[in-house]
Amino acid sequence: MRLASLLVVLVAAVEVDNDALDQEHANMEAALDGDAEEAGLSDEELAELGISREDLENMLHQDVSGEIMEGLNADGEGDGDDASSLVAMTKADFLRVLKENVDTNKDMKASLEELRAHAQRVSAADAEAAADLESWDEDKDGKLTEEELKVRMDESLQDMEESMREAEQDKNHRKFQAADKDGDGMLTKDELKLFLTPELDEAVLNVDAGEDIKAHDKDGDGKLSKEEWEAGFEWFGALDPATGDENAPETPESRQKRMDESFTDLDKDKDGFLDIHEFGEVSSGRHHMKSTLKHLIHLVDHNKDGHVSLEEAEEHFDKVKDHEAVFLWLHDDL
Repeated sequence: MRLASLLVVLVAAVEVDNDALDQEHANMEAALDGDAEEAGLSDEELAELGISREDLENMLHQDVSGEIMEGLNADGEGDGDDASSLVAMTKADFLRVLKENVDTNKDMKASLEELRAHAQRVSAADAEAAADLESWDEDKDGKLTEEELKVRMDESLQDMEESMREAEQDKNHRKFQAADKDGDGMLTKDELKLFLTPELDEAVLNVDAGEDIKAHDKDGDGKLSKEEWEAGFEWFGALDPATGDENAPETPESRQKRMDESFTDLDKDKDGFLDIHEFGEVSSGRHHMKSTLKHLIHLVDHNKDGHVSLEEAEEHFDKVKDHEAVFLWLHDDL
């Protein structure tokens, strides 16, 4: 659990009135200085959060951005949609990552392909699978049974309508079978990685993409026409790289443009349909990654050469400092 997340939980869990606000900030500053005792966190409070004092001490000694404090509004609450919004990347970090990690051909600018390659490197599928296995493996045998995995997956399905929830549960069952390469009814870390990151394995990805197509394939031909794509577009979603502001009000024209561009990009054989392999780009998240990175380039690329130069990144950093692509992929956790 990151310290930013911990602070969000603590602040949200306590009614902070104006008289107590200064003390709350003092407590947080003490925590950031590495003193858990001065931070006023009792063993009981830590137990409620599901962490030990040793875990807290380890977190407090990490290098945490001072912008956590700047991310708190006058009520002592975070002003972002999630904890990551409290820890912003600095301009210096952004430029360093572009120069040292993204710009592999050292031409002082980043192309879409370089951005995508870096994004894939920092996705950290191995680390995610290892952490999830350790957390979800109730009997600590180093593998996950389908029931152990189902408990965790079902937590994210609770708010769905019953029919959708049952469809997702069936999909997860078949993804489990596809990822269970040795057929022993359990997932190792490497097999769990395939379940969580379907694009790494064709069989698992085909389950994902096949079910997604089935949910929107009205004529049952096993692929999506442009009309079926448009009917399900709100569910598929994609940032429009030609839109200047991802939060700008959408017009019928801009919506149609988004649908047309996304479909054209995905329809590689230009037959007017999306088959399971083409739609796999959506199910895997690669299409969203590509669209999001193209949108970031659009915001920064002043000379419209399709690249982000270091000069453009420095000049237009304020436009993208809170962009989804920056938080998800443009860091250096390699």
